[in-house]
Amino acid sequence: MKKKQNRTQSVETQLAGDISKSSKKGTGRNRLLDIGKKNEPPFLVSLIDHKSLVDYDAAMQLFRYMMCIWTAYKKEMEIKHKGITGRKSFRYPVIIPIIYYEGKSTWTASRNFCDRIGYSSEFQKWIPDFQYELVSVHEQSNQDLLKRGDEISLIMLMNKIQNADDLEQLLHIPADKINQIVKDSPEHVVDIMVSVMENLCFKIDVSAEERMKCVQKVRERKMGYLWENMEKFSIQEERRKTEKQRKKAEAAEKRAEEQQKLLKEERQKNREIEEKLRAAEALIKQLSSDRQEHSQEI
Repeated sequence: MKKKQNRTQSVETQLAGDISKSSKKGTGRNRLLDIGKKNEPPFLVSLIDHKSLVDYDAAMQLFRYMMCIWTAYKKEMEIKHKGITGRKSFRYPVIIPIIYYEGKSTWTASRNFCDRIGYSSEFQKWIPDFQYELVSVHEQSNQDLLKRGDEISLIMLMNKIQNADDLEQLLHIPADKINQIVKDSPEHVVDIMVSVMENLCFKIDVSAEERMKCVQKVRERKMGYLWENMEKFSIQEERRKTEKQRKKAEAAEKRAEEQQKLLKEERQKNREIEEKLRAAEALIKQLSSDRQEHSQEI
């Protein structure tokens, strides 16, 4: 998911730059969602880090993000109420760190922050600790996600698509079920779905024209009709696989032809050598015969 400004709190706006700087490798995509009333501080912050591969430094990365959030929150509260963060009653918001994992292999990284610190058991009292939640997309079946009937489940369904087989499973979902989920979705949620759809289109390598059509369907909240195009994309994927296999077969055939050509040339060279040897033997015999005749004449 792309970073997108939250509509109820401006903390994310200030934090976006800090997160961008602290994530130089670009291994995850991040989004902050806070729960709170409009124009009031959030009482809960959900920090979601998107991963496609197992990242053993995920806990440390989340910790840096959490510090960025609390630092930004402190600055914002000080702007609104100078000196408030120095009061005994002041509290920072709770942050729930979450890893949203799309990979198919098992997530093997530790979910506890302290496990990333050396000698943590001996120096436990001086080491901060937390455990992040793990949402593994491929551990959720399509049926379970559809039963929930909400937008995040639909996004998870789309994020599960990694190849033509995954896409084929999605094609069997009735269009009316998809449209029922998105018919009343607010605009900022639709924006997220557009981002996910664009990523999916890039993943299955559709044309720019088809990608624009898909985005338009999402904006019109008619996602169920996307599957008509998706079936074509699935065929395209199968064609790409077939073309790849054909090229491999052609390359193997070309190598075999080259080997046969080399073998033929080698045989021709051997025949030429044999002919030269026979000619040399004949010449030697002729010279030997001529010498004998000359000796007899003498």
